[in-house]
Amino acid sequence: MDVFSWANPHFEALSTAIASFPFPVVWVGKHEQIKCACNYYPEVLDTMETAIFYDQAHLKLNEAAIVNLEKVAGVGSLESALKLVQSLEQQRRIFLFTTEGNEMVKDVNDFNAFVESWN
Repeated sequence: MDVFSWANPHFEALSTAIASFPFPVVWVGKHEQIKCACNYYPEVLDTMETAIFYDQAHLKLNEAAIVNLEKVAGVGSLESALKLVQSLEQQRRIFLFTTEGNEMVKDVNDFNAFVESWN
């Protein structure tokens, strides 16, 4: 699995990057980030396979926005989201992590530690 992370992404650039990925995308991000991308840049859904929201366990997405995704999960912590990623098939996938807000630095550090221990 190829791994990409993006702190405080600009959504137009992020959606262009997602659309250009050659493999299905497993996206771990904050609810509002994924919701915004799906609502305003629906072309990301063509490449996305899995969406894991790590900042809330309940989903507030339009059904039409997620109907084509194979897997959607909402969890209450980044640690729980990363455990889910470990259980997914890794070959020929892109693992995208995004974050923003007050916990951004901590989230990036936790993500980097996960990636270092995972490989």
